[in-house]
Amino acid sequence: MKVTTGSIPEGRGGRHLSAGVASSGQGTVYDAGRKELSQQLHRLNPIIADLYDRAITTLAESSGSVDRVMVVGHCIRELANNLAEALGDVDGIPTRSDTSKPMAELARVWALHMGSAADLLTIAAPPEADSQSAPPLVSVRAEVLIAAKAVVRASDMASGNAHKRHSAVVLGYVEARQDATVTIYHRAVDYFTNIAHLDKLNPEALPRTEDIISHLETIEIGIRARLSGFFDVANELKPLQAAANRKRVVSRES
Repeated sequence: MKVTTGSIPEGRGGRHLSAGVASSGQGTVYDAGRKELSQQLHRLNPIIADLYDRAITTLAESSGSVDRVMVVGHCIRELANNLAEALGDVDGIPTRSDTSKPMAELARVWALHMGSAADLLTIAAPPEADSQSAPPLVSVRAEVLIAAKAVVRASDMASGNAHKRHSAVVLGYVEARQDATVTIYHRAVDYFTNIAHLDKLNPEALPRTEDIISHLETIEIGIRARLSGFFDVANELKPLQAAANRKRVVSRES
């Protein structure tokens, strides 16, 4: 089956918004191009489309609140994390790796054997230490080291699986190697993961709307390129699927 893919240019998403985004980053972000993409996503999966619609609607709000940015971040993150399954045309997509269990285990054995993390920082980094001094060393129990190693392994696996999952979206197949186009898309998704967890007590850390739109455009270009021939292929396969279903019915009846 032929899969239509595209190349994501480095930097900004490659195209300026086609309708009325002012230099301040505010304005009509829900332009004709995004309305068309929303319609395509609704054909693909209503939940994915609703996440996209909510992100765009929230991004278009004039409010500069932390909540606004976090809503956009969560919506785009969840859209990107579930798009491979929504497309459903690539085999061998790895599941998302769960790092919470090894992290919880590390916290448990740390508290059991190492005590307070604040106390350890005082010991490991005394005030008189400078860049010329030998790094301070501490002894840890093997159980703590094993738990820390499990966290690192889970994190590496999560990063690798995320790259493979994103390659299924961008390229139309699972690619383990560090493809440049997938890497650009992956970084854009990571951006929205990060802004989904902003510090609510530090509104000065809010990203600029222009930066949010820039990373959003990168993701949109990857999705548009992927969907450009997706429904044509699906329509071509419908007669084959119908024939296969009829054959199965006849086989069961006989």
